[in-house]
Amino acid sequence: LILGWTVLRRALDLSGKLYIFHDPELFWVAFVLLMTGKKVVFDSHENLPMQILQKPWLPRPLRWILVPIVSFGLWLGTRIISGVITARAATISMFPAHNTIVIQNFPADEALEVSQRGKPVQTRRNVVIYAGGLFRVRGIRELVDAFRGLQDIAELWLVGEFEEED
Repeated sequence: LILGWTVLRRALDLSGKLYIFHDPELFWVAFVLLMTGKKVVFDSHENLPMQILQKPWLPRPLRWILVPIVSFGLWLGTRIISGVITARAATISMFPAHNTIVIQNFPADEALEVSQRGKPVQTRRNVVIYAGGLFRVRGIRELVDAFRGLQDIAELWLVGEFEEED
């Protein structure tokens, strides 16, 4: 809640015309910005209601109670704001068709072109790069386990911050 007030204060100080947020707990900030005449877009990266089921810090029975509540809140909130960006076509049906767009994160042509420079691809070492939050809920433990014993085949590069020290 404190972070929300900080975000709202900073957003109002910036006097922008368009604000994009991805944290669902900031929907109330989005509504305030809308009331001041700003355009606000929700950037949805995952299936939020189903993600609730994977929160280990929530008691299991509470997770099942929260799923329909979060689903309804997301349904209502995304019909009030200016627009929705989703990264996955599989989740587009969760949002209003008139103000939702899918923007998938693929490498730019320039990045693919750069990857073709240097040694021929078939002679290079296989490297898999995971960039982002290194969280249990995102399967980081399973990813690391999958690469155990594959040192002769491929390297796994982890780029990001771990959720837990262990």
